[in-house]
Amino acid sequence: MNEPNLEVMSKVISKGKTSLLKLCENFKVDYKIEALLDISDTAIPGNTIVVHAELDTFIDPRTTKQIMNEMYLINGIGFAMTKFLVDFYGITHYTPFVYGDVAYMPMTGASRNNADWIAVHFLECYEQVEKKAYFVTKSGHKIQLGFPRGILERRLHNVYF
Repeated sequence: MNEPNLEVMSKVISKGKTSLLKLCENFKVDYKIEALLDISDTAIPGNTIVVHAELDTFIDPRTTKQIMNEMYLINGIGFAMTKFLVDFYGITHYTPFVYGDVAYMPMTGASRNNADWIAVHFLECYEQVEKKAYFVTKSGHKIQLGFPRGILERRLHNVYF
């Protein structure tokens, strides 16, 4: 087995690497969010790590659920279109947020709880290793998220579909 590339691993954004991140309390939610990492169950001040295409990475006091609810409000139709499409196509779990060419995929069931989210429309490449998913975005962010259940390729296919 190859040894891990420590230089690359030191640049990966994950829940365990928050010491250099600043709290941003006035962030206006937009479709340039590349990922949301739920840290609401940690001792870290704030509830979400936001990975943004232009603003880099920071901590937001809102939960991932609150941020996604704000995203639903941006499009003017809320969650209704996504709900209609997933019901129509029989996607019963892990409902993504889709609006035009913008798509966010929850890493776990997010209907009642906070969850990590990845912006599918920003992905350059991805890989699943056991119960972890690794992503590289078009802006060069390297993100590690837990993926406790399922096959990443299949889940991404459902979102793209």
